Amino acid sequence: MNLDELHDNEVQGLISSLKNPSKIFGIQEINAKISPMLGSLEVNEKIVGIADEIEYILHIYRGNRDMNRYTINLRFASKHHQLIRIDIGSGHNNPDGTRIDGDHIHIYSREYPKRDRVAYPLDSHEFPNVQNIIDAFSNFTLYTSIKENLG
Repeated sequence: MNLDELHDNEVQGLISSLKNPSKIFGIQEINAKISPMLGSLEVNEKIVGIADEIEYILHIYRGNRDMNRYTINLRFASKHHQLIRIDIGSGHNNPDGTRIDGDHIHIYSREYPKRDRVAYPLDSHEFPNVQNIIDAFSNFTLYTSIKENLG
């Protein structure tokens, strides 16, 4: 599979395929890191696809200034293309001139060299409580089929 030129059906397959943190109890450790409601945070955790053994980096970032603004993404470890990213507390200008005001999602697309260039409004059914980063992280792991590796 060429991670530089994925087709939409391959992207959807990768998003929904089962993945595990590379460490036992990785999800619990991540939850412990993101649980403080104040302060900046940055988490980088290696995730591995079960069927295809693709290595990903799960990245969570929140700065110091705005506790309601953060990002959670899953990118390919070898290419640094993002498979999927949610951005909370900020808008996005798409290349076609449209603007997404507020929370949004980026999904890998071959349309532009920067594979996550286009954003879409975030579905509140998939991500019902993005005001709480722990809930958003939990929904992100469900959406991307990241499950705890219990050994």
